[in-house]
Amino acid sequence: MIWAIFYHPSIKETGDLPTKITNKLDQLWEIAQESIRENKYLRAEKALLTILRVDEKNATAYNRLGNFICQAKGV
Repeated sequence: MIWAIFYHPSIKETGDLPTKITNKLDQLWEIAQESIRENKYLRAEKALLTILRVDEKNATAYNRLGNFICQAKGV
């Protein structure tokens, strides 16, 4: 379970995204992970949603977002 929380795709997995965008995505992943560790779930959710606006096929971000929704609903 810890791997799922702290994993983020490497540059190789992001495919053809330009380097500047990839760097920004890496920063957003750091924000999301730090926010999760600090129990700042709204901030983490916003970072993940921003990642999905740029990379709409990012399965890891969808997975994390789904986990937040399940936790919020007590599933």
